[in-house]
Amino acid sequence: MLMQCGLCFSKDRKGIVHVRKGTDVSLLKKPNTIYVFEQDHHIDNNWVVPNNCTLEFRGGTISGGLIYGSGTNIVSDSARFVIGSIVKGSWSVSGWMPEWFKPDTSEYWNSALQKCMDLSGSTGRPVVLTGDLYMLDNYERTAPTKANPEPDCYNSLLNICSGMTIISRNNSKVKVKPLPMHAGRYYTAVFGHRYEGCNDYPSTKTLKDITFDGITIDNYDDSLAEAPSAPIINKYCIYGYNVSNLTVQNCSLYCSGSNCLFMDVAYKRGGVRSYEGIAENCVIRNNYFRIKEKQYPYDLSALFVAIENTEIHDNVIEHHYRDEARDRWGCAGIEIHAGSFKVFNNKVIGFHNGINDCNYVGPTKGIHDIYGNEFDDCSAPLALWSFGSPKMFSALNGVSFHDNVCRQCRQPVRSNATDQGMKDIKVYKNTFYCETVRGGAVSFSKIENGLDISFSGNTFYHANPTPFFEFQAQS
Repeated sequence: MLMQCGLCFSKDRKGIVHVRKGTDVSLLKKPNTIYVFEQDHHIDNNWVVPNNCTLEFRGGTISGGLIYGSGTNIVSDSARFVIGSIVKGSWSVSGWMPEWFKPDTSEYWNSALQKCMDLSGSTGRPVVLTGDLYMLDNYERTAPTKANPEPDCYNSLLNICSGMTIISRNNSKVKVKPLPMHAGRYYTAVFGHRYEGCNDYPSTKTLKDITFDGITIDNYDDSLAEAPSAPIINKYCIYGYNVSNLTVQNCSLYCSGSNCLFMDVAYKRGGVRSYEGIAENCVIRNNYFRIKEKQYPYDLSALFVAIENTEIHDNVIEHHYRDEARDRWGCAGIEIHAGSFKVFNNKVIGFHNGINDCNYVGPTKGIHDIYGNEFDDCSAPLALWSFGSPKMFSALNGVSFHDNVCRQCRQPVRSNATDQGMKDIKVYKNTFYCETVRGGAVSFSKIENGLDISFSGNTFYHANPTPFFEFQAQS
């Protein structure tokens, strides 16, 4: 039975209300109701949705004002724009779709994705990507000048927030519009902290319980263009934050001349490196990382991670571009700057150093356990570093590198800049297939404050006989 009510018509026995054009939706106050929108509606005032209602969109939209949910669900007949209003309150949606918040007149997805991420953090419901491509607008950064030839601008395209989850159900791709490349250093991320201006550091804040699942971020551009320095997170974009419980899984990250993941809480203030934030408890698993360094002049690591109590496992990390003239120490598959680390079951391909294992700020202790990995065409599968002032950095202490298979390597283990010495380094039960070895199979240089390293049960295959160890004293 249809009932005419002046505001709408409905099938009241099933709790369904079809909202008519021109209805003041702020007057709809019946709980446990399905409100069906088949036409466009504008809210002049705020609408507090009655308890446990569903907003069902069948070609209609709502815009203007504020919609305050009360355990409210959203149903749409297709992935398209339905809400142009501010959304707050509690919601029972299975996930937030950026399509709901992006008008057809908008080319880029920045605003819609940001709205979904904010709602994910406040409601605990994930951002769900189902489309093929989400293009993000980039922004012009500070251009170099004669007085300031290398301006630093630390920023992100999208703000992450605690409690947010962003997942893809269709191998969705996120891509950033390239810009003409400047000479300055622009430490930018797709996801991170969105600053109001360059070098605008926030006071210490907390970011926790963040998940990225199944996303493809493609900044693989052959042109001389500037892309973000890190698709997921850049350390310069989370200055002073306490970051915990971050998960990056099932993602594919393609980067041109940049880091795939640059996770650290250090920054420079007054020219002094400062670690005011804390990063801990991260899982990086089942991802594919691929970088290309062809046209960029600086060193990089695919994963630069300084997070306590972290696991990196079952990833494929590949360097697409190989050039012997650019084969430098800084090009690494994984660079570690923290204690209590596990790196296992990864495949690392085509880097100068498979792993850069480095010391860390402060009295950090804990085992770096690196095992079960495959290193293919990496000049040195393991590179050890212990550098810097003891007032700022601890010595490298406690590394276990074992049960790894290393193919086409030229110097299986190397170390450099051991300013503070190394302790309790164990290399055992690995298999090394070496090409022409540079110097010794195991090389240490600039040793200053002692070296405590043991080798046992390793198997080396190499064609050219060379000295096994090569040591160089600090000059």
